[in-house]
Amino acid sequence: MEFSFVRNLSAIEIIDFIWKCQEGSNSWGRNYTGIKKSVVKILELNATICTLSDQSMLIGLGISVDERKFRKELQTPIQCFCELAVLPSMRKQGFGKEIIQFMEKNNPTTNFLIHAADVKESSYSHFLFKSLQYSMQANGNRIRCIKSSLSMY
Repeated sequence: MEFSFVRNLSAIEIIDFIWKCQEGSNSWGRNYTGIKKSVVKILELNATICTLSDQSMLIGLGISVDERKFRKELQTPIQCFCELAVLPSMRKQGFGKEIIQFMEKNNPTTNFLIHAADVKESSYSHFLFKSLQYSMQANGNRIRCIKSSLSMY
């Protein structure tokens, strides 16, 4: 299965990226097959989102996406969707750095929409979001964050 993403990223490339981020983490009780299945589902959702913008790309990391909420509440095209599910075991692997490098390499001048599972001010996800925001804005990108409820802020 392959979709046309920014710079022609394939499904397997995204799966490999997610696997790399999660490698060594058993906290979610997932194996490669489980990750692959969830990514395929995410890519199917991306096919719908891509009808809004030729530049759309959806990257989901670890959290299931409620497709109905997106169809109902998300009114604007997105270029990159990145869900942040940050576990202690992932922090040790430089998880945030991997995402930043991946985004900078594949989407150097696009907009980013980040969905963070937990962006409380004291949380690691909040720290990671701020790091991403700083890095992306430094490269001329705009970045927004939506909470789990999909309310913009």
